[in-house]
Amino acid sequence: MGKILITRKNYTQYFQEQDKAFYVNKTMILSPSVKDILRDNGIVIRYGERPNKEISVSACKNNKEDLSEIITTITKVLERDFQITDQDKICMVTKELLKQMGMSN
Repeated sequence: MGKILITRKNYTQYFQEQDKAFYVNKTMILSPSVKDILRDNGIVIRYGERPNKEISVSACKNNKEDLSEIITTITKVLERDFQITDQDKICMVTKELLKQMGMSN
């Protein structure tokens, strides 16, 4: 798999504001203009993988907004990182992940 060029047009797809850092993994090439944007906004560039944060299932279990956000994030990851766009496959994977997390009905 080739490297991904991160530009002004697509950098927001790979940035999560709550991190306060932009993680550049080994599959990414960061353009100088994105480095400038991040620096100007006080965002730290970190080279390496984004640390995994555990999701508190008990905190999300009864909150429909949190569940909706989790489903949206799963969908984005499947589309962006795995190039899965078939809605049936996305639904199947999402249901299985929610089941594994103990969040399915």
